[in-house]
Amino acid sequence: MYWAGFRANKVREVPNKRVAPDRGGITVFHGSMSHQPPRQVNGTVRCSKNRTTMSINNPEVVDAIGIERDSDVVVLTICDHLDWYCAEEHLLALQDKINRYLGFVENELLDAYPLAMGRSIRLDVLFKFQPTECATQFLIKARLVAEEYGVMLYWRVPSLDG
Repeated sequence: MYWAGFRANKVREVPNKRVAPDRGGITVFHGSMSHQPPRQVNGTVRCSKNRTTMSINNPEVVDAIGIERDSDVVVLTICDHLDWYCAEEHLLALQDKINRYLGFVENELLDAYPLAMGRSIRLDVLFKFQPTECATQFLIKARLVAEEYGVMLYWRVPSLDG
């Protein structure tokens, strides 16, 4: 079941050869307790000079994935550094990224991250800039769609205070 305008029925081809083809075009990184660079789950380790950009501008990459210690929930994170000057383009980028994450959860998560088996899944969107009213309305609708996939959707602007 797809929500019109929210999930694309066709995944676009990605010409970038650095993207993992066995993950449906999504390169997956997972966190580590060490301070080493992230490694790609499919086994290919990237050199730092060739590392794939992890941001809202690259919908083919899961920005971060891990298990929250307190709740034992699998958390997938979208890092959104864009301001809202071009709000329409920003919303389209955010929509594309959320679509890809939901597709990843639906089709690839357990293969890419076996620790997710039997755990609840949450998608966190971390904004650098406060979302506009229109963006907030979009996120509320997106939350309802994510719930259909068994995914909790949250968003916030982290404070600099800690």
